[in-house]
Amino acid sequence: SRNFIPIDERFILSTRRDLDGQQLVIVDSELGVFSPICKEFCSYGSITYLNGKIYFLAGRVDDHNAIIELDTQADITRQVQRQTSATPPREYVSYPQRIRYKNTEDEDVYAYFYEPRCMGWVGPSNERPPLLVMSHGGPTASTGPDLSLKIQFYTTRGWAVLDVDYGGSTGYGRAYRDRLTNNWGVTDVTDCEAGVRYLISQDLVDPRRVAIIGSSAGGYTTLRALTTSSLFSVGASHYGISDVRLLVKDTHKFESRYIDQLIPETEWSERSPIEHIDNFRCPVIFFQGADDFVVPKSQAKDMYDALSKRGLFTALFVYAGEGHGFRKAVNIQTTFAAQYKFFGLVLGFETPDIEISSLKNAEVANAPWL
Repeated sequence: SRNFIPIDERFILSTRRDLDGQQLVIVDSELGVFSPICKEFCSYGSITYLNGKIYFLAGRVDDHNAIIELDTQADITRQVQRQTSATPPREYVSYPQRIRYKNTEDEDVYAYFYEPRCMGWVGPSNERPPLLVMSHGGPTASTGPDLSLKIQFYTTRGWAVLDVDYGGSTGYGRAYRDRLTNNWGVTDVTDCEAGVRYLISQDLVDPRRVAIIGSSAGGYTTLRALTTSSLFSVGASHYGISDVRLLVKDTHKFESRYIDQLIPETEWSERSPIEHIDNFRCPVIFFQGADDFVVPKSQAKDMYDALSKRGLFTALFVYAGEGHGFRKAVNIQTTFAAQYKFFGLVLGFETPDIEISSLKNAEVANAPWL
């Protein structure tokens, strides 16, 4: 995931991000200036410099990622390998719109907004589309405009999607990054809420059908939002954090002190969703790897048990042999099918095109509605 690399004693190859997106640039360390190169992609990462040529992972808004070779002398790019040979049909792709809105502190927040799009289909004129809010992991990472089949899964079925770079996200300067200092579980949630309110004010989405999902740290934001906000109708946590104190105790060494700058120790209990079960206002579904050593499965299991005991509509999937993030195709397919059916049951729409082909690999599949 390297985003810069020295070419020689003077020049550095690096990614650069501004409000319009990401660039690949050559930095002159003596003069303190940079020059953009290779402007044809929307994101650049995993940069390597070998034998006078640059190699990087390139993202596109309407096609799959690829490894690219760039000859800087001839300014020629060559595709080395694509992620897959399949090409998504452009007429079905919803293209990201870069939006900016204000949060409750009158600060700018940035996000990507995707409108519903599916060739041959138009939504009812008297309705606005349901909205899926996505909160990225990290939490001090960021999202981007690269093609995401997870997003297109929803936009081709009539949903709008808001992918939020909440305060604390990288790529917007130090002040923006520092918004999350001591404020994780607060700033990220309020920035997601502000995005929903902005879209409602623009009459772009249905305020009665708003879902929120996230993975890992994004799952934590999701669970916090469901305990503190009435804007959301349903949620899904993918290996999300529910107990901050347990995270500090159990997580792996690489991130063992990460939490120190994000949540003061005096706030660990207050900002743990597991401590606020009575505040959950809507259904939530959980997906978890049995072998997750970053966010152990007890985080999801304890939440599911507590919500079930309270009588809230909920479900839990735990996959054997999966860690922090799912790798097996059958589990990824099951996750999205089950999540979408769960949303359909809560929001009151049919899901005839969604079938759950196999649950046999789920160690735990507490979902009697299937």
